[in-house]
Amino acid sequence: MGAESWLQRVDAARGFSLSHPPDWRVQRGASALLLSIAAPQETEGFRSNLNVVRRVRDRSCDVDGLAQIAVREATRFLTDLVIIDIEPGVVAGMSSRRLLFAYRQGIFSLTTEQWVSLADDHAWIISAGASSSIYDSVADVFAAVVASLRVEDRHG
Repeated sequence: MGAESWLQRVDAARGFSLSHPPDWRVQRGASALLLSIAAPQETEGFRSNLNVVRRVRDRSCDVDGLAQIAVREATRFLTDLVIIDIEPGVVAGMSSRRLLFAYRQGIFSLTTEQWVSLADDHAWIISAGASSSIYDSVADVFAAVVASLRVEDRHG
């Protein structure tokens, strides 16, 4: 199924929109977690998912600093964390870093991509995780959802 048949979510109040596969479950978040979408089926007991978080930006931190904070926090909370890659990129016109890491969460072996981006007043963090055994099969879906992100309100 191509991205042209995906559903678009627009949240004008919180200043963003994105598209996602129509069969993925959507849960609007509260507070910093703006939106969570999850695959329709579990694989090995884990449901692939993508979360969009927006936080007030710390002006003393650039995008590389935000990526370092993300790695430091992941190291504190995730078991057997392995950083696979960190690379520069652009998300919704914002300077970004893409982190790719593998870890264990209980009995699950997971792979997660995390994009950290800075807008005028906010930091945007998008995390997309899947069972490591199927990560390659959902990575393109994650990339397309992230590519669809639009940030309309950079000051709100």
